[in-house]
Amino acid sequence: MGPAKGTIDQGVKALSVIASVLGLEGEEGMTEEEVKKLLDGIVDPAGTFYRFSLPDSLLVRKRME
Repeated sequence: MGPAKGTIDQGVKALSVIASVLGLEGEEGMTEEEVKKLLDGIVDPAGTFYRFSLPDSLLVRKRME
């Protein structure tokens, strides 16, 4: 369990995977609004990708209300 060997920040790795998947096809032809719509489909990215690893993450800022 836990992050893969050699992974420093599991949340950053997960966000990188999502960014790669979103850019696989037709990235050049997408408008900014289309990209925003795709990203809005990810509910609470920090809470999702850092659910169990936030205290040990590279994020150093507190949650802003």
